[in-house]
Amino acid sequence: MNRNVGIGVIVILILALGAWWFWGSSSMNSSDTSNTASSTDVTTGTNGTNGQTQTTSGTGTFRTLVTQGGNYTCTVMTTPTESSRTTGTIYSAGGKTRLDLKITTNGTDVTMHTIRSGGTAYTWVDGQTKGTKSTITASSAIVPQPTGATISDDSEISSDCHPWSPVASQFVVPAGITF
Repeated sequence: MNRNVGIGVIVILILALGAWWFWGSSSMNSSDTSNTASSTDVTTGTNGTNGQTQTTSGTGTFRTLVTQGGNYTCTVMTTPTESSRTTGTIYSAGGKTRLDLKITTNGTDVTMHTIRSGGTAYTWVDGQTKGTKSTITASSAIVPQPTGATISDDSEISSDCHPWSPVASQFVVPAGITF
């Protein structure tokens, strides 16, 4: 009986290792991500030789993250001050970008979302039914300014970015918001 249990455990381990190898090798062959880790400045989020997005951690600005290109997701945080702090996530794929940011100013939290797709930016705030729709120009703000916020496109942020397999629903504006 103990021998059968031992054989069963060995078979399960072999199957688990085989599955791990199979899924690990198929993700390494993906054409839009690289499993190469680095600790570079966020301005170098793409590999210069093949254009693939790499894992990066460092400091930069909202502008450098949103304009780096590639398929990636980043968790971000501004340098906190006594009265404000911004944290959130940025998703990017195929020229589209989504920013989900929680802005804390003087103890008040505002969660703001922006989707930039094509030549249009959609911005809305949680708890509100009206958002803004604007045309993206060379001088357009990447991070719109909610009332009382102290963030800008050039706010210094720390980030942790990773390759990302795009999820189309991340770039769909919500149905309950009027733009």
